Amino acid sequence: CLDTVGVTVRDCDLNTSPLTIESVDILVRSTRDPIGIPLALTETGLDTAVFTGSFTLAPTGADLDADEGDAVVAVYTDLDDGSGSSAVVNALTRPDCTGPSFGTHDVIDIWYDAGSVLVQTDELARVRLEYGETPGGPMTELELAHPAGTTHLLPISGLSPETTYYFVLHAEDSVGNMTTDDGSPSSFFFNTSNGPETVHEFMIDDTNPGWSTTGLWEFGQPAGNSGDPDSGFTGFNVYGYNLNGKYESNMGEEFLTSGSIDLSGVVEVRLDFERWLGIEPDAFIEAEVQVRSGGGEWQTVWAHSGGRRSPDEWEHVTYELFDIADDQPDVQLRWTMGPGNHISTECGWNIDDIVITGVVLASSCPADLDGNGSLNVDDIDVFVGAFLASDLLADLDANGVLNVDDIDAFVQLFLGGCP
Repeated sequence: CLDTVGVTVRDCDLNTSPLTIESVDILVRSTRDPIGIPLALTETGLDTAVFTGSFTLAPTGADLDADEGDAVVAVYTDLDDGSGSSAVVNALTRPDCTGPSFGTHDVIDIWYDAGSVLVQTDELARVRLEYGETPGGPMTELELAHPAGTTHLLPISGLSPETTYYFVLHAEDSVGNMTTDDGSPSSFFFNTSNGPETVHEFMIDDTNPGWSTTGLWEFGQPAGNSGDPDSGFTGFNVYGYNLNGKYESNMGEEFLTSGSIDLSGVVEVRLDFERWLGIEPDAFIEAEVQVRSGGGEWQTVWAHSGGRRSPDEWEHVTYELFDIADDQPDVQLRWTMGPGNHISTECGWNIDDIVITGVVLASSCPADLDGNGSLNVDDIDVFVGAFLASDLLADLDANGVLNVDDIDAFVQLFLGGCP
């Protein structure tokens, strides 16, 4: 390769005149040219005692014959090393004109809005990643202050659900050699999963879900008394505490409790609903939203705190239930009113349009590619068609690359049958 090498010598003894830019000769030689060539270095300015110069090297046709990996040595003879004796100083380098090589990469932790690419390089390098929805089209560069290394984890966020993304890798070594890999002749790509969706909803159609109640909890149309609304957020009906007005003075704790809700195969579970809650300061009354799974202990996801609430409109609220409800077959919701210890009261809870959302996980039978619940020749046809079309439906080892490993994975999953 053709390269240019810079050499610097710092020696105060060479600076014999502060008014003159001076020079010094050194020797540079290589494995291919052990005799070497002289190289003149020039002082960088008046009275600096720093001398610089450069030379080109290549297997042939340059100042010095040298190829990649050869030893290239700069030899400077110091006539006075500070002790009155001379010394020979050698500086060694090896030409590097080849960019880093990429090892195999893995696409990991792919979700509906994020994922990561894990890649290896054969030398210390900084790696950049660009991604986009069209191979060879506009790309977004991943903003990442990534240190030099040989193992590179490149997290990508802000992705869209159910989308194919193509990506290109760039690596730069310590001397500026660049390598780019886009997976040619095909392309590097991965598919994001489906995003959150509604899995259960209650009272959207004004229908009573038939949940259990204690005290003055009831389903119906609020009367609009004492700060209550006169209808639901949508439709007429709500679940509320005393639809005719205020909760009682010095009341106990009363509950609205849902039936069992099946969230098997659903993760990132969220609870959304519309509320109209009139309530005294937390020193006088309590109100909570609670969740449990499998009949276990109730866990509070929201509790009233602060001063008096006297609403004049509906409020949309969202609570994350990840740790409690994800992939659980028996989940219950509970709203509490009370206990309270004061004579002055407010209108209490009014609840409407209860929605549970989450990410529905893929089928537990991944070889059932036609989704009919059984494995047969149709699934083989779907796999072969997807594999030949470079469709990530056939990416059964989920690494973002289609190869013989996916064929092996499909065969094993097919022979294993559906649970």
